[in-house]
Amino acid sequence: MARTTSKDSRPRVEASAGIKARFVDLKSSLKLKTDADVIAYLIALHDEKISSVTLPQDAAFRKKANDINDQGVM
Repeated sequence: MARTTSKDSRPRVEASAGIKARFVDLKSSLKLKTDADVIAYLIALHDEKISSVTLPQDAAFRKKANDINDQGVM
């Protein structure tokens, strides 16, 4: 949904209901204050761990991501 009542020009991230729910849960469990903090945390985690992720692990992560995303479509 486009921002029509705000002059906020920051880009929006579109996500399914399943992703949004998990995002809010993650923000709460990590005790982070803003959405940007959650995204920065995930980027830092990715940057630190990506070199040690195996191809089978990557495939499993991608499947889980698709499963979470599909939860909002049902």
